[in-house]
Order: sequence, then C-alpha cells, then structure tokens
Amino acid sequence: MDAISTDSGFQFQGFRLERHGQLFRADGTLVPLGSRALEVLQLLVRRDGQLVPKQDIMDAVWPGLAVEEANLTVQVSALRKALDAGRSGPSCIHTVPGRGYRFVWAVTRTGDAVAAQTAPPDARPAPAVPDCDCLVVSRPRRSGPPSDRGGRNEADPGPMPTRAPSLWKRWPVFAAVVAVLASAAVNIVISRQDGPANPPPRLSLVVLPFQSVGSDPANAYLADAITDDLTSDLSHIPEAKVIARSSARMFKDTATDARLIGRALDVRYVLHGSVRRVENALRVNAELVSAETGAQIWSDRFDEDIKDLNAGQHQIITRIKGALGISLVDHESARSARERPTSPDAFDLVLRARSIWLNPYNRERGIVAASLFERALRLDPSSVPAMLGLATVLLEQFVDGHGDADSFARAEKLVAQASAVDPNGESVLAANVFLLRAKGKWADLSYTAQVLIDRYPNNVFGHHQLANAKLFSGKADEAIAPLQTALRLAPRDAFVPLRYQKIALAMLLLGRFPEAIVWAQRYLTAFPDSDPGERCYTYLMIAASEAWSGHKADAERAVAEADRIWPFVTVRSTGDWGTSSPLVLAQLRRYQEGLRLAGLRDHADEAIDSGVAPVAELRTILAGKTPTTLPGVTTVTTAALAAMLVEQKPIVLDTVANSWGKSLPGAIGLRRSGLGGTFSDRAQERLRRKLEQLTGGDLARPIVVVGWNAERFDGHNLALRLATLGYRQVFWYRGGREAWEAAELQESELTFQDW
Repeated sequence: MDAISTDSGFQFQGFRLERHGQLFRADGTLVPLGSRALEVLQLLVRRDGQLVPKQDIMDAVWPGLAVEEANLTVQVSALRKALDAGRSGPSCIHTVPGRGYRFVWAVTRTGDAVAAQTAPPDARPAPAVPDCDCLVVSRPRRSGPPSDRGGRNEADPGPMPTRAPSLWKRWPVFAAVVAVLASAAVNIVISRQDGPANPPPRLSLVVLPFQSVGSDPANAYLADAITDDLTSDLSHIPEAKVIARSSARMFKDTATDARLIGRALDVRYVLHGSVRRVENALRVNAELVSAETGAQIWSDRFDEDIKDLNAGQHQIITRIKGALGISLVDHESARSARERPTSPDAFDLVLRARSIWLNPYNRERGIVAASLFERALRLDPSSVPAMLGLATVLLEQFVDGHGDADSFARAEKLVAQASAVDPNGESVLAANVFLLRAKGKWADLSYTAQVLIDRYPNNVFGHHQLANAKLFSGKADEAIAPLQTALRLAPRDAFVPLRYQKIALAMLLLGRFPEAIVWAQRYLTAFPDSDPGERCYTYLMIAASEAWSGHKADAERAVAEADRIWPFVTVRSTGDWGTSSPLVLAQLRRYQEGLRLAGLRDHADEAIDSGVAPVAELRTILAGKTPTTLPGVTTVTTAALAAMLVEQKPIVLDTVANSWGKSLPGAIGLRRSGLGGTFSDRAQERLRRKLEQLTGGDLARPIVVVGWNAERFDGHNLALRLATLGYRQVFWYRGGREAWEAAELQESELTFQDW
C-alpha cells in the first residue's frame, strides 16, 4: 500500500476511515468490519478512483498465501453492505469484470489534528467480526511432493506411530465420531454468528461436496471431481457469485441446515447432491435449496453412459449447469417482481429480461426483453449484462427481418463497449460471434466461434453458431457434429428446437431427405409458437425433401401449409443466405428445384395490385403486400428499367436483401439500407452524406432503387428515404432483383460500399 505519513485517515459520504484503524460513521458509530475488509477498503480509497487490479489487492491483503479469488469477492460484498446500506443507485465500489475494482466516491484525506478533534473519545474496538478467511482461504502452497496419505511428505517421513495398525483398524468408528463432532462444531459456530444486515447477493450460491453413494472408493474421488468442476462451471453463469471450493469443503460430511450455511457464507442458494454408479451409467442427483427458507427450489436426476467416464462426467456437469442456470434466473426474476414490482433496480430488470430471453425467440418476447434491457441501461449505463442483452435482442430482430438500421448500428456499438471492458469474457465473445452471424460473414464467424469454443468448451451457443458458419459456407457435412454436440451439452435447452431445424437443413442440403423430414418434424412439434416465417421455411424443407423422395402429394401438402402460414415465400426467396460460395449455390439450387417440383411459385408478380394505399412511412417488418406507387417516387417495371440503364445511366442502389453477390449491372450495394426506422434517425443522416458523395450534390441525378421483390419493403423504404432527402428522380424497381433474375437478364458482381 502507498505510505502517507501526513494523513491519519479518509472521509467519504458520511464515513471516516482511520489510517490504521476502524471505519466510523459521521455520528461516531463504529462500523463492524473484519480486518481483511478494512485492508481492501484502505487500498481502494488510496487509489483516488483508479482501477485496482484484483491480483494487486490479493497480493496486498493476503501476502504469501494461496487463496481463491472468491476471498476478495466476499470482502468486497461485506464492504458494499456496510457502505451502500440505505442508499439508492450504483454501489460505491464499481466492478470492472475480469479486471478489478474502483472506489467511485469522492475521498477527502484528513490530517492528524482534524482526526483528533473528530474521533469519539469513548470509541472502543468493535467485537471481532469474522473475515470468513477461515471459510475461504486455502492453505499456503507446499514446495515438496504430497504423500500417499495424511499429508505426509515422503522426503521427510519422520517417526511413525508405533500403534498405527490398531488405529487403522478402528478407522471407521473414528471417522464417524469425527464427522459427528465436525457437524456439531460447524452448527455451533454458525448459530452464534449474527445474520447479515442485508440480504445475500442475488445469484449467490455454494456447491456443497456431493456425496458418494456406494462402497467403491473410486466413487468418492468422482464425487469430489464433480463438485469441483460444477463450482468452476457455475461461476461462468453471468453475474453469478459462487463460493470457493475451499469454503464449501468445511461442510463436507456434516448435517448442517442450509439456512445456517447461507448465513455463514452469505449466499442465497445451496446446491448439493449425490453420485452413484448404476451398472454402466453414472447417476447424479442434484438439489437446489433456498438458504433463506430451507425450501427446495429445483431438483433433477442426470444419467449418463460411462463407457468413457471422463466424457460422461463432463456431459452431466454441463447439463446441470444449463438446467440450473435457467432455474436460478427464473427464480430470481420472479422474486424481484414480487419484492420490487414498481421500483426494480438495473439487475432486477436484467434478470427479468433474461428469464424471457431464455425461451426460444419470437417477436413478442423480443420486444418485451428489449424494453427491459433498455430500462436497465437507463438505470446503470455501465452494466455489461444489460449492454450485451440489448445488443443480442437487437441483432436477433435484424436476423428475423424486422430490425432497423439504427438498431443494428446501436447493437454494434453496445458490443464494442462491452468488449472494451471485458474483451475475453465468455458473454462478450458470444456477442461478437452473434454480430458476425447477423452480418453474414461466414468465414469470420467460423473462426470466432471456434475461438469461443476453444476458450469455453461448454459454450453451447458457440457450437450452434459454428454450425451456422459451416452450413452457409457450403460445408453442411461439417455442421452436423457441432449441432449434435450442442444437443448433448444442453438437451433441455429452450433452443433445442432450433438445432433440430438446422440439422434438418443440413440433411436436406446433403441429399439425406428422409432424415431431413424427421428433424424438421421434430422442430415443428417442439416449437409450436415459433415465428410464422420460421415455420413456413421448415415446411418448405419437408416439401423439397418429399418431392425429391418421389412423394408428390406429401410435398404439395407441405407447400400448401407453408403458404397458409406465411404467404410471402417464393422459390427464389429461399436463397437469403448472404453468400456467393459456389458450393452453397449448388446445394441451394437443388433445394430450390425440389420446391418447384413440390409446386411452390417461382417468384412474385411485380405487376400485382394488392390494393394497398401508398403511405410515406418506413416499414420495420419487411415482408408484406406493397403498394404500386409511392409519393415522390416513380415506379419502374423490368422492361422500362432495362432500357433506362442504357439510355440514362442512373445510379443503381441495391439494398442487398436476399443477395448472393450478383445484381443489376453497375449496382452499388448498401447493406441494411432498406431497413425501417424514421426519416430523422441516424441512418437517414448517414444516407444523406453517402448520396452527396455519389451524386456530387446533384438532386436531379436519376437514382434507381432495387430491393428484393414486390412483397418486400426494403426497396420501398430506401426509395422513400431518398425522396425525403430531396432527390427528384427516384425510381423504385418494385419487381426487384427477383423479377430481374426471373426475366434472365444480365447480372454482374455487386459492388459493396460503406455508408
């Protein structure tokens, strides 16, 4: 710590911290804190608001000891409870995930004279408050090798007890007595401790040593291994606070009430369970108990084949983590809604949004989750979980086809902000993976998803997105394995149906049609409230597979159902994969030919009049019946446009929807320029600057807008944006790229530009 010879202490927000002593409130009341917590506080306040790395704190407060990081978490939690009590807003101690802590209150240093005048004359030392080091701190590391039993070092055996044989004969009785005494001692110690002044941290838990069931000594080692691995894996649940293994081991083989354990370790939940072998299976029973009430919250049984014991153990741990993580978030979300229905804090809102988001995506759930994450960010703009949560929802909305340009740009910014705080965090890496998925950058997605998997092998999302990268880069055969891995890791995940759908697509592209039908039907059964567009495309997979299998009647029925659910699909619109890979296009063409065999229409009629009145507003949901005219815009047909390109040489802007790299000759691709929004959003301003660059400021320059087809609003939106900017010769090619392709007119490589 920094040496300051002229200062006797520090003052901040109604507290006074003595340089070598205790913490007092402004009225002279002593704040009961342990010595470790006070040392942490001393170090933080001396740094004047600077970030203090975790390792620097641990080296200063626990010099020479091998300790778990959870020690520091316990002490910081104690400080927050003492300092933040009765206050609203962010904590005085700001956590920078993965890096350290920062004391954010303004600190004033007090001189010796001032300290002498303000110190209470009758201040007496507070009763001893446990630092929890006895529960958390590990023993100092030994340099020598471990012995076979009893911790003896074979390099220095020392004298052996002469009556050891008789002692070992009585070992079972001796062990039982020790266990009983240990249990009694632990309960006595805990029962004498005062309960915490504030509730335990949310999502805080301890994994008690799992019990070994059976006489095989190997089971005991297996139970310990599962306990240790679970403790480590559960700590990866976002914002979870998991007590260190060394603290949990204090309760091994003791019959201690969960409520007493909760008081001792300051946790809200206790997880315990048992391990046994049943013939060729490994069986683990797990139970989550409230440390406040003692009530059971969740329990489950997990069985796994143990031909490969390590693999079986790994699968069970991952499955428990997935199921338990969902249960914890749901329980905490419901609790916050009960306890703070009208005044939730930022983390309450994050929990509520996560509880909704842990269900498979649909538009309604996305809208609700986004609003909750937005509210959380307004309360705490530095909340990384809120940043990533909102970014993920915005990106999902874009992938689903009803986002807007500003929202996509905001999602990119939120991911960048979170990455600056915790660049290697699991959730941050996952968000970057999803960003690449939304952009359709399949090669980059494949690399980044693999990085996520290499660092966090149990990350189910990483395996799922790696499969997407393989699927849409022509490697459908390589997509099946990561999808099956995701299913094994999380067989009860709410997103399991989406993996069924991806496997169905892979099977279809590989020509394994009977298997494609089975997996597609699994998706439809498991996800009855999926988005209409997704259900439609799943029926189309069945239709193409049935057609190629020679089952024409079944194929036609599947097409009829797809058209009933979502009547805006065509054969050519099934190519919205954002790729020009020859491998993918070859697979896609076979898929599309199967749809033609099944009776699906090839393309939308560009001249159809659906009776929709033109309105000068942007549409967020892009699929639908479009008007035939737009205010301030001229609608152009395929035949007229072919002549115009030769005679007037207009600027041709392509919205890049459903693109595989080709468009009208000379077209410029402006990605996401056809999304919704408003005429006063940031996207409009970016478009204004881009058009000034392309036209040289000539508002009379003819501009042709090319979208996808007459049943999509992407071209409609871009044409209206240009008219609003004052361009007087804006032409909307309503038939879009689909009609141009259907007419078999000349195409060229699309040139993409930033805007």
